[in-house]
Amino acid sequence: MQFHTHTNRGILRLTGPDQCTFLQGLITNDINKASADTTLYSALLTPQGKFLYDFFVFVIGGALYIECEKDRLSALQTHLNKFKLRSDVNLSDVTDQWQSISLFGENAHALFNLKLQTGQTSLFEDGIAFVDPRLKELGVMVILPRTTKIPKILTENATEVSFGLYDQHRLLLGIPDGSRDMLPDKAIPLECNLDALNAIDWNKGCYMGQELTSRTKHLGIVRKRLLPVEFDGDTLPFLTPLTFQGRKVGTMRTSVKDVGVKGAGLALIRLEILESGECPRLFTPENVEITPRLPEFLHSLLTVRTTTSVRD
Repeated sequence: MQFHTHTNRGILRLTGPDQCTFLQGLITNDINKASADTTLYSALLTPQGKFLYDFFVFVIGGALYIECEKDRLSALQTHLNKFKLRSDVNLSDVTDQWQSISLFGENAHALFNLKLQTGQTSLFEDGIAFVDPRLKELGVMVILPRTTKIPKILTENATEVSFGLYDQHRLLLGIPDGSRDMLPDKAIPLECNLDALNAIDWNKGCYMGQELTSRTKHLGIVRKRLLPVEFDGDTLPFLTPLTFQGRKVGTMRTSVKDVGVKGAGLALIRLEILESGECPRLFTPENVEITPRLPEFLHSLLTVRTTTSVRD
């Protein structure tokens, strides 16, 4: 097993009697599911249904916490404050009080006596541990006070690794990481697989951007998806165009390259190229060959005809 202590994550705390009703009308998931036993993954959209922010929502001591991109936390807090009106809720940046640690590898959940189920949460020391609510294969996230040293349960059972190795693990699974992979004000939630990653509750009431998001789902007009890709060579620039048989079919998002391992990344790719049932060969303008894969969590959502040659 391996673990990484994040430096690029921040935390907002929400308190007050209206904390749940306040978030419920804004975010894509059902805040009523968040509890001491369950952590949510959710997003905040524009009125036009485009991506703005994604985050985890968990409960500690009766207060709601939002764990998100550190560099965008201030903007998220400002955005949420615009909707407070007369709601009795307070938002405070408590990033300096907490640290986020990701543990991944076989049976990571067992160290914390967690069921291997997305969002499963338990108390751990003075914080919490939860199975990643996006995809259980991502591992476990541990939220601890910054005054707490890295627990022995981690140092004795796992190796601390760089952010690059954690990023590679995430990318090979096909999981987007906030604005690094989803363009704010532009990205469509279903193209970013937020429907497959438990970020959207289709049965809850209205929220910002709900109408267009639901329409996209029911019309079945998702023609592109973020897919994991592999390649040889160095990392590829963000938004590098990808072509198939001379026609542009996608653009790169995040990519990493570790010594001795193929490069891994995410790319927004037109799904029609998977219909042939053969593993497509895509190319960059510099003629770097890109191989996309169809992750397991997307199989049940896609109606395109595929074979094991384009599956994990």
